[in-house]
Amino acid sequence: MYDVVIGCVDPVVPRGANMTRTGDKAVIICRSTAQKWHIVCQGSVWYGKVDNCTTSKHLQTHRFLQIYRLRSTSSIIAHIISLLVINVVVLSPTSTKK
Repeated sequence: MYDVVIGCVDPVVPRGANMTRTGDKAVIICRSTAQKWHIVCQGSVWYGKVDNCTTSKHLQTHRFLQIYRLRSTSSIIAHIISLLVINVVVLSPTSTKK
């Protein structure tokens, strides 16, 4: 005879967070920012999004700047490509043979 165990082991909690579990539901709260995530156990898997707990404003600003820089770089590249296409298609001299 075998015992069947159904449920989830406690989820991995990010550094700087606390977890409160009630049955098949858990709440993870960052101690420094009060960010909160609700997750649910179904079968033996936790479902829900959990992020890391950023404690430093510097790190948050740095992440924002990295994302902004990436978007700006992509935007500049897109503009350069569109200008090149316009230059080739519209401004290039058309050769007509007579």
